[in-house]
Amino acid sequence: MLLIPIQYLSARPIATYDSEYGSAAFMNLTEDIPSDLLLRLRPNRCLYKSPAGYSGCGRPRKHGDKFQLANAASWGEAQSTSTLEDETIGQVQIQQWSNLHFKKSAQRHFQVILVTHHWWSGFLLFG
Repeated sequence: MLLIPIQYLSARPIATYDSEYGSAAFMNLTEDIPSDLLLRLRPNRCLYKSPAGYSGCGRPRKHGDKFQLANAASWGEAQSTSTLEDETIGQVQIQQWSNLHFKKSAQRHFQVILVTHHWWSGFLLFG
């Protein structure tokens, strides 16, 4: 197998991982690798939104409101929503939320994408 150093690639690589890698520990370990990540997320994960603006009192907050994948009421409005019609599988809806992070890796923000089909639904992390 031929391995090419990242600095010689013509485009930034995307590394894909399964849901067992969707954690703060993995995000911290891969922080210095110059590639984008695309991971499946387990539906029981809890993420955090960016905090509200600094009030000027005390230490600035690191975390905003919880974004619980299993609780749609905690998501808020998606930054973008698209619906696609595929002639083979039917309608697919894609929703995207930005600037989310794990509690133990507050410095590493990413996007969460929810892909919904009439028989399947799943979350992806991109960042």
